[in-house]
Amino acid sequence: MAEAAGVAEGLGKRFGRVTALDGVDVELPAGSVLGLLGAKSRWVPSR
Repeated sequence: MAEAAGVAEGLGKRFGRVTALDGVDVELPAGSVLGLLGAKSRWVPSR
């Protein structure tokens, strides 16, 4: 398995009393590409 280029553990997001994400872990392997949607549904590529 490839070395991780980025790791985030235990991510969470709340909107008032509503929990949208709770305890999300993400590992991005080296050489991979991750695309995220940002504010107002704009495409925000990340390498």
